[in-house]
Amino acid sequence: MSVRRLRELFCIAALALVSATAEAQTPRVVQVVVTVTAEQFTQELTAAQRKSIEDRIAADVAAELARPFPLVEWHAQAGGASPAMTLTGNVIETNRRHPDRPGSGRIVLHWSAHAGSNDIDMSKIRDRPLYELDNIDRPISDAGGRFTSDLDVAALELATLEPNVKWMRENFLGNVMLADLVIPADAQLVLVPLPWIASKMGSDSELSVRYVGGGANAANLIKIRLTGVAPRLTEPQRGNTQTRFSDCIDGSESLNGANGWSQCVAPLGENPPKHVQVFATKYSYDANPDVVGGLVQQEN
Repeated sequence: MSVRRLRELFCIAALALVSATAEAQTPRVVQVVVTVTAEQFTQELTAAQRKSIEDRIAADVAAELARPFPLVEWHAQAGGASPAMTLTGNVIETNRRHPDRPGSGRIVLHWSAHAGSNDIDMSKIRDRPLYELDNIDRPISDAGGRFTSDLDVAALELATLEPNVKWMRENFLGNVMLADLVIPADAQLVLVPLPWIASKMGSDSELSVRYVGGGANAANLIKIRLTGVAPRLTEPQRGNTQTRFSDCIDGSESLNGANGWSQCVAPLGENPPKHVQVFATKYSYDANPDVVGGLVQQEN
């Protein structure tokens, strides 16, 4: 049996294993959710009105986040999939009161996120004030679309304010599972089913692969670092991402070269396949990732 056929069978087996996992998360998909729970608006707006506002803002935020971060797929609707991450913006009332101002406090937009059962620390994204509770000029419904407009402006700051964009790139993206399969190839290459053109990855981006080797406990976690990201120009995985093995940590041991490959990467080609998770440890945006030195990379 050819090496190519063995790899194809490995891919099929791995995909079948992932598909059979009822709670498997869909790689790359981040669902954006917006909720309005501040009492001022739950009293004055119907459930249908709130949902319409929530859906519109979520769609706007998803579209805006896709501009700087096409590495992942941003959706306002999950479409039945279990997203790799859920990002939620919630309009809430705070208990921040001023002793000389009865009825004081704020209505703010608060961001949170979770991947599966794990909460992601979003504390660096500060609550965005919308209205002071004792401001008689603030909206209490959506008359004239004012609340929708104000909320849209506030929510889009997550993807447009430079401090927020920087934090999202350096902290948030690294928690999104990008793939649940990798393929060891010749010359210490590792292939990842991550669409190259759509991901807009600069060549200095880095990926990591995590899986449990040996006994199923945290002490046996293997972490592989992948560098030299480039488009895969041949089968298998043509059009996806090709990387080079850099080094790995097996338990407490740091390995590279042939030893690292044999101990950390080679086991990924065994049967049954390992359940892996791929993340971005560094993401640099490149508007034209298929162009190197002014030339479009293509098949010879």
